[in-house]
Amino acid sequence: PPHDFFRVRMVICLLETCGSYFDRGSSKAKLDRFLVYFQRYILSKGALPMDVDFDVQDLLEFLRPKLHRIATFEAACAEVERLEAEA
Repeated sequence: PPHDFFRVRMVICLLETCGSYFDRGSSKAKLDRFLVYFQRYILSKGALPMDVDFDVQDLLEFLRPKLHRIATFEAACAEVERLEAEA
């Protein structure tokens, strides 16, 4: 459902717990790829509640401080298409 953020909160919790272990090698690349898909999913939900948005910001800052957060759903879809074209 568009206004249910349980999955988003669950992913945030999981990545806050174990995301720091994905910091090198192929696991780093897999997490980077996942974060693009995750951002697309978040943007597909529409406007996030303020607490969820802050949690997402904190998570991305914790995992990848230099990561540029995708601003629009269309940009996220384009980034996913680029990733899938590389694979």
